[in-house]
Amino acid sequence: MQYIKLGNSGLEISPICVGCMGFGDPSKGHPAWALGEEGSRPVIKYAQSNCSCVASK
Repeated sequence: MQYIKLGNSGLEISPICVGCMGFGDPSKGHPAWALGEEGSRPVIKYAQSNCSCVASK
């Protein structure tokens, strides 16, 4: 997995981590606009197939 610097903070994060902040179950504290598990699967599958920063198992 590749990591990038988060602004000037010096914190290293993976791009996929930032991209997944909109995934989660709204009934468990995530925003109402978040994609649940089934909705997130096509997005993650696309990322695994097309983004060099994501390792596919």
